[in-house]
Amino acid sequence: MLRTALLISCTREEASKIRSRAAYEDRGVSNYLRRVLSQAIAFDETMMARYCRVFPVGRPPDTRYRGYRKTAVLLRCSVELAEQIRSAAARRETTISGYVLHCLNRRWELERPSMPKLFF
Repeated sequence: MLRTALLISCTREEASKIRSRAAYEDRGVSNYLRRVLSQAIAFDETMMARYCRVFPVGRPPDTRYRGYRKTAVLLRCSVELAEQIRSAAARRETTISGYVLHCLNRRWELERPSMPKLFF
């Protein structure tokens, strides 16, 4: 199987969160990212089959990193998965890094425990 690598541009806080979530699941960073992205791509393809389109994510604004220190995370994956990521990013009209971060943020939002509703 041919392998390749994608460099995902993100903030230091996002990279730290990726590493801590990967450690929490007892996985390597690339393995964690591959699992999240494989599930996200499968979800996108299901939505494409059902509704014939997905909503664009758009390009991340340049001001997103203003005041933040930038870094990158290396994603090692198969050539096939890299092509799937590229085509999914193109479908969503965003960059590869933007698509990966969109998938991660969507996943983290789903994993976040909901706040208990207190009624007095």
